[in-house]
Amino acid sequence: MGNKGSTPSNWKPDTSSSSCDSCGAPFSLLRRRHHCRNCGGLFCDTCSSGRCSLPSRGFDESVRVCCVCSLRMDAMSASSTPVTPTRRRSDVLHREHLNAPRNGHSPSSAPSSRARLMTN
Repeated sequence: MGNKGSTPSNWKPDTSSSSCDSCGAPFSLLRRRHHCRNCGGLFCDTCSSGRCSLPSRGFDESVRVCCVCSLRMDAMSASSTPVTPTRRRSDVLHREHLNAPRNGHSPSSAPSSRARLMTN
């Protein structure tokens, strides 16, 4: 049935990171941290949107996994040889998420390269 009620030993402590292990977005009241049930890393909702069963870890039902683990498991199920995923799919899936405002600054609030050249 899974590890409900106990913390798996491979999980990073909640206090070990203040930002997503994948995209670097800071955790807050609105951006919660989630553990990947496979690798134990801390991720935001977008970067941990994969779902799969992990019978070897005691999860027979589909549970949350990070995008890297999800890609890795997809590759393993598609071929008999484990394949290390590339970041291309993750980068494409999260282009908007990666450009999300951080620390109160939006990407559009920074002067454009053209504006910087005109002021120098």
